[in-house]
Amino acid sequence: MQFPELVQRKVTTVDTFFSAKIGGLWCVYQKSPDTFDWGSCDSLLKIILDVCVRCGSSWFEVNTLLIPIHLADLKHWALVKLD
Repeated sequence: MQFPELVQRKVTTVDTFFSAKIGGLWCVYQKSPDTFDWGSCDSLLKIILDVCVRCGSSWFEVNTLLIPIHLADLKHWALVKLD
């Protein structure tokens, strides 16, 4: 961050459906982690690997990932930045 000219930042983002999908899968996983069907995560893998149209770039090709998260209890949105 001190020398931005040395590192070119490449950013991608996901849509709000990604946050909802993660939240739904997490609830299912918590109820029965031993019998969780990992095949149900196929749509998430498509987003991560850039197989779907919704994602701008593969997560493996970028420096930064932006994820909008809805905090239902607070009735508020937050933007998570992952480097």
